[in-house]
Order: sequence, then structure tokens, then C-alpha cells
Amino acid sequence: MISSLVTYGRRVLGDTSPVNVESGDLRFHIDEPDKVEVLITARSTIRISGWAVDLRTLHRPKIRIRVGKSEYAASAVPRQDVQEALAIFGAIPVDSGFASKIELPFGRSVIDVETEDAPGQWRTLRRQAILCFSIARIFSFRTRSQVSGSRGYYFHIDRPKRRRFELVENRRMLVSGWAIDTGTGKRLNVEIKIGGESYTGNPKAREDVANAFVGVCSLPLECGFELLVTLSIGIQKIELFLLTPDDERVPIFSSWLLFVPWSLSNQEDKLTYRKWKEINQKLVEQQLPELRDHITNMLYRPKFTVVIYVDNEADLKATLVSIKQQIYACSQVWICGSTSMKVERSTTDVRYASTIPWMELTGDFVIFLRSGYTLRREALYSFASFLNRDPNADLIYADEERQNGSDILSFFKPAWSPDYLESFNYIGYGACFRISLANLCSKPAGHYDFVLRFTEIARRVCHVDQVLFTCAGRESKGSEGQAGVAALESRLLRTGRKGQVTPGNQELEYFRIKVEPSEKPLVSVVIPTAGQVVQHNDQPLDLILNCVAQIRDRTSYKNIEIVVVDNDDLSHRQLATLEQAQCKRITFREPKFNVAKKLNLGASIASGDILLLLNDDIEILSTDWIERMLEHFEKPHVGVVGPKLLYRDLTTQHVGVVHNSGNPDHVRRLFPRDDAGYFFSTGGVRNFGAVTGACMMTRRSVYQEVGGYSEELAISYNDTDYCMKVQRLGLSIVYTPYAELIHFESQSRVPKLDIDEAHWYQQTWARESVSDPYYNERFLSVASPTFEVTINPRLL
Repeated sequence: MISSLVTYGRRVLGDTSPVNVESGDLRFHIDEPDKVEVLITARSTIRISGWAVDLRTLHRPKIRIRVGKSEYAASAVPRQDVQEALAIFGAIPVDSGFASKIELPFGRSVIDVETEDAPGQWRTLRRQAILCFSIARIFSFRTRSQVSGSRGYYFHIDRPKRRRFELVENRRMLVSGWAIDTGTGKRLNVEIKIGGESYTGNPKAREDVANAFVGVCSLPLECGFELLVTLSIGIQKIELFLLTPDDERVPIFSSWLLFVPWSLSNQEDKLTYRKWKEINQKLVEQQLPELRDHITNMLYRPKFTVVIYVDNEADLKATLVSIKQQIYACSQVWICGSTSMKVERSTTDVRYASTIPWMELTGDFVIFLRSGYTLRREALYSFASFLNRDPNADLIYADEERQNGSDILSFFKPAWSPDYLESFNYIGYGACFRISLANLCSKPAGHYDFVLRFTEIARRVCHVDQVLFTCAGRESKGSEGQAGVAALESRLLRTGRKGQVTPGNQELEYFRIKVEPSEKPLVSVVIPTAGQVVQHNDQPLDLILNCVAQIRDRTSYKNIEIVVVDNDDLSHRQLATLEQAQCKRITFREPKFNVAKKLNLGASIASGDILLLLNDDIEILSTDWIERMLEHFEKPHVGVVGPKLLYRDLTTQHVGVVHNSGNPDHVRRLFPRDDAGYFFSTGGVRNFGAVTGACMMTRRSVYQEVGGYSEELAISYNDTDYCMKVQRLGLSIVYTPYAELIHFESQSRVPKLDIDEAHWYQQTWARESVSDPYYNERFLSVASPTFEVTINPRLL
């Protein structure tokens, strides 16, 4: 009995209200609701329950609950478990429990659970803040679950769930479902109204719905809908309407949403990036003795020179303080520019110059800063530690924070990305350059020009995934932006390319290079097809004939051949049209679907030096799409190029592929067409670990060297697998936003993930996919990978 009391006491007596449960002779516990800082509920009523025993009288004391000016008496509830657990104190009554159901006012209020110590004297046992957003308090909800069956309209809303009220923690929410007209056998459009804006759901393949109505009517594959909507902070109403062929607007769904971005509903003290940074800084302080011991025992003690370009003398002090506080001491500091500030003498050699003294730099590595830019205390130590692990590194760059007033934007950079560097100077300041090579780049026309020149002669460029540097404000503005154009024009001359450099935006923050190809190689467009005819804008659309017509009519590049890989099931009309369009054709005769084999089969009869693997459910937006992809093969290090693919509503479908928790996933799906991305990840050229096989350009020689597509992957991940094999050759994967196409996405086949193939892929690439070098899963969102800064404690 004593053992059970101790066990029970740990469970129900150990965690109670702010009142000490062992003061006097009162013992109690509140079972409902759970103790949280603020309780959020969508219900208009709530149950309060628990138990209480006065050990002097061995009776349950009088309990009441107060909410604002309202009072509720608690009813007695049998609690045999409490009676048995406290039997050591005497004959505890079985009705020691209490419960009460109370009405909640709309908004914020406070609940007090009280006990009567003496007549008219009440003491608070628990005080609980509560936030009630019961929609019953603000509107009369009517469920609209059906439309007249005589008209044959059927629908279902998958997301959001049919609730009167829903608390939403993510700004972007998926709305999805399906809607059909069995009378016509067509999909019904669904209008989604949220706040003051109205949208139309994007078509979505729903094979399950089409199969379910086989005995009723023949439905198109795309009878579903989905849309990713953006919510505003606070309460907003969401409504869905069927848009019928008779131009009726039939309401089918209504709910209220509360978007709370800081996740009050969970009540856990979540680890934010700001909190993590504070923790990490404290950890560095605690580890100082160990870090200094490590420095003493380093086999290689590199000497660092810091060069500060002074463009604002008022900010210079912050930069100098950050250098003075380094755990690993700096050997030399050059202060370049006009300044009257003199530094106190110390162990660091401080020198002054009007411009950067390129040939006078001493030591092993140089770090460039601008006045106001600061190094984290552990920055030089981290560089030195990395060089002890990899002494052949010529350039080491780290992640950074960009501060503009009170706003701080963290830049978690990708691994070495030579093509991304031609969009803007993503390496920036605060990086560590080998001085012997830096002196070979003397007198550059600005820092961007220096970085471009340096990386052309560096043998090994490395990335440290730590934030080691803070810069004030944005870098590429005004004259520095113009210097960026000049730096890239010089880059083209040095690398033997002809082209034009233009700003990517009005702020001159990033750039676009448009290259004139030195040659016009034959491009073989390989298109696997199932010969499907689908419904598009309520009209039949022959996918393969439409795709071929688009290539012939909307493409400015003319040195192409089209290779069609069919299943021996094309109609006479299709065959005649393909022959008229001068397409090569080869038939895949195996009974089991395998797109990898079909692509390899098509590539086997291709004559071009360049292969362009293309789905048949494509429409072309930019007529120079082939040139914009082809221009990247002027660079010998490029192995694969992929374009920007959009849904029919012109939101993003493909702008790069990363590994998300070990599995390939598209970044920033369903964002606006003109979205710049995370540090121009969408608006500019960028390196990724993979691009989609829906439209992929590669050299035929590379395709043959890696063995083409892996035929073990008939359905899933074969495009990413190909990119991984190409990277194993030391070649880069490039995404370009300047080739734009619409991708219907699996119009010709319903997308499915084959579990066995996913297992094969993960076994093959387990080492490489565990951490994507082009996407920081520790500090960027992973579900889905949208580049939003967040903390993933599982990966810290």
C-alpha cells in the first residue's frame, strides 16, 4: 500500500498548481485541463476535473470554478483510485473527485479553481489562462455536405478537415479534394475564397476517384484539385464553391481559421534560431579552456591576415573589437581607406594603407572585411581547425548573418557552387583565402571580381556550415552592383565565352548571364510517351502530338531531332503526324512500365551530342529555352541542366531538387512564378544536388559514361539517381530559371512512389543523401524544403 501511494503520488501529486499541495493538510490534483501556459481551444465549453482531500477531516473540501464573474460549483465524482492510494492516512471517502462543465467567453479569460478553507474564505488551487476561439460565438455554422443528386455533382474536401474552427501554425496551407459532374463525366472547378481573395484549385490526378466511378461515367484522370494558400495572421474565413456548367456558384465548405505563427497551441518552449544562437554562444564560452588547449596542440598553426576596407569609419570599431576577441589570434591587420582611428598597440601587427596592399600581404591566409562587419569569436579558430583536417584547402567560406537595422537574415550557404557564384557573390566577405594565390589576383576591380578570379585558380574550395560572420546591410547596391556587372563581363572574357551580363533585379543584387553558344550542336529530344489523350480546358489534348508541335513551332533553336519512345499503342493518326514531323521512333515492348528503360532505349538511337530528356506533358513558355539550357555546357564542369517548371496556374513546380531527410524533394513548390527564392535560389542560376527528369539536358558522352538511367528504378528517383552518378564524375548540376515550361505533371501517368525502388535508392546513395551539401537541413525547413529558416533539433 505504501508502495502504491508513493507511485501514485509521483504521478498525480508531483505536478500541481502554483499552490503547494502539501501546505496544511490539503492534498489535491487537477486532472483536466492539462497545465499549460495558455490553453487554446475552439470549444465553447470545457470540463474541469480532479480530486481533493482534507487529511484533517478525511473529507473532500468544497470546490468552485470561477471564470470572470461567473461561478460554477463542482460536483462530487467517485475516485476509488485516490481512496486506495491515500488509505494510509485513514478512511478516505470514495467521492473525493470533482468535475464541472463550464461555459467559456470568446477571447482570453482566466479560470480559477478554488477551495473553501473556512466559510466565505476561498483559496486558489490553480489559475489557468485560456484563449477561446469558438466559432459558435461569432457565427452560425451550417454544414453544406451535398448538392442535388439529380444534377450528378459529387465532391469531397480532403483538406482542411470539416471543422467549424481550426488553429493553423503554418502560414501556407494546402487545400485539396475532388469534384466531378457525373452527367458530363468532367471535373468541376472549385473556387477557394480566403480572406478577400478568390482562387481556382489546380487540377490534380486522382486515379482512385476515376476508378470509383467507372460504373457510372468515364472521368478524366485529373478530377481532383489542390491549392497552397497563404494565410494572414489572425482569424480568417475559408469558403469553397463548386463552379457548375450552368455558371452556378454552389457553396460546399466553410470554416474559420486562426493562424498563430508562434505555435501557442503546442505550448512547448520551441527552440528558435535566436535561442539556439544564444545557447551556442554560451557553449563556446564554456568550452574556451578546451579550445585553447586544442590551439596549443594543433599540428598546423596557420597565420591569418585580416584586411578591413573602411567605407564608414564610424563602424570600424565594431570590426576591430571582433578581431581582438578572437579565440585564435590574428597575426596581422590591414586597415585600408581613409581613417583617423588609430588602434592601441597589441600583439597583433596593425598597418594602414589607402588601398589593399596586395603584394605586401603576409602569412598563410587572408580574410577580407568591410568596416562594420564582424567575425564571431570562434571564426579564426574554426578556420584553423578546418585547415588541420584539410590543409589543401585554398578557400574556406562560412555561413553568415545579414543585419539591416533590427532585421537579421541568416544565409546558410550551399557547398561549392561555381554556377551560383555567377548569379551573385554568395561567398562574400568573411571567407578565408590562401595568400599565395590571392597575390596572383592582384588589383582586382572589386571584391566580387577578386572572388571570381581566385576561384578560377583555386584547386580546392570548401564550405564550413557554421555562421561565423555578420555583415551590416545588403552588399550589392549602387556602384558595387555595377562593379558586379563588370566583374562578370571580365569572367566571360577569361573563360572564353561571349555573352551579355544584365542585372537580375532593379536593386542590382544578382545578375543574369546570357551566353551566345560557340557552337550549335545537334540536340536529341528524347520523349517517352504512353500516347495519352487527356482533358485540358474541357478539350481533348493529345499529349505527344501537342508536345512535338510545341517543340517545332515555339522553339527558336532549330538543330534538333525528336526521338519518341512509344509502347506500340499509338493510333494511326499519331503515327502519321509524328512521321510528318520527322520524328525518330522506337518502341518499348516490355509489358512492365519502366521509364528508365524507355529513356535508355531512346538515347540508344539518338544522334546528338546533347540529350534533352523530356516528358510529353509539357508546354513551352520561353522560345529560347533550349539555348538557355545549352549555354551552360560552354562550361566544362557542367554535367546536367534543368529548367524552371510551372503548374498551369504559373506557380512553381520545379526549381531544384534536394535531399529532404534522405529522400529527393522539390524546393519551393507552389510559389509565385516571379519568386526570387532564398538568396535568389529561384530567380537566379543555382547549383543543386539534382534536377527533375521531366526536362533534363545532359551530354550524351556523360550519359554513356555513367550507364544512362539506372533500370532498377523503373518509376521512382531515377532522375535524382542519374544526377548523383554525374556528380560522382566531378560534374555540376545546374538549375536555370531562364528556361520556363509548363508541366502538367503526370498527366500521362499517375505519380506513385515504389517502396522497393526507394529502398534501392537509399541503399545505393545512403552516404551521399544523409546530408545534402546544397541545402542545410539543420537550419532550413524540411517539410517541405522551402528554405525558411527554422531549427530541426533532430539534426543538430
